[in-house]
Amino acid sequence: MKNYLIICMVFSLVAGCTLVKHSEVPLATNFTTSKQFKLQAAHHWKIIADDMADTLIETLKTGTTCIAPTYTCASLYIEPPNPKSVFGRAFHNQFISRLVNKGINVVIQRPAEVEIAIDAQTVKFSPDRSQYLHSIKFSLITDSLWGLREIAQENAGAAAFTAAAIADTYQWNMSEFAKGATPQIELILTTSAKRAGHYLARATNVYYIADSDANLYCWKEESCEVRVFIPPPPATLHKVGDCDAPHCDMNRGIER
Repeated sequence: MKNYLIICMVFSLVAGCTLVKHSEVPLATNFTTSKQFKLQAAHHWKIIADDMADTLIETLKTGTTCIAPTYTCASLYIEPPNPKSVFGRAFHNQFISRLVNKGINVVIQRPAEVEIAIDAQTVKFSPDRSQYLHSIKFSLITDSLWGLREIAQENAGAAAFTAAAIADTYQWNMSEFAKGATPQIELILTTSAKRAGHYLARATNVYYIADSDANLYCWKEESCEVRVFIPPPPATLHKVGDCDAPHCDMNRGIER
């Protein structure tokens, strides 16, 4: 009888983990784990401005706007930032500086042979998006333990050193990931090169931004107010029976 119950439990688990053949709606699944930079300093703005300027230059070189082999490019005019946020203004200036320092002919005002537009769009998501760092943390801890365990086994006095080394290794690896919850606001940044009503080059990147810095990326026509996630209150236990009687378990609230 006992074996029969075990077999029934196994088949029940297998059946519960098996997808049905037909479903009324598509099943929600996750994308493969990816990484996305989080902007947290003005220097980060310069890094992405340099990267997008270099990408634009390389794209124009492969087109017809530069003459090989000297790559003498057409004159460029960089349109005012859109939107006129603190970030937009800084990125606009950093972008121009990179182009000028690379020897590109950037004019101060129109007309120009090629016009460059910069668009920064912020998108606000819910405040409770999950971030599964626990699996990464577990992997790093396990690797550290396996890599350093023999040191402690050979010498009992090395236990403290091993613990410190594991902590340092863990912190070193985890420094790649931004602290805190998943940001609510993301930035979609696009640069476009246009001439005579046609796109010559275009690049789009997406970044996280710190929720506390939202006012640096938004403008008055756009709402970037972040919401504070308040977790639901813990479940309360309700007393069952006469718990004033001696035969009642006051901790569980269940009459014996």
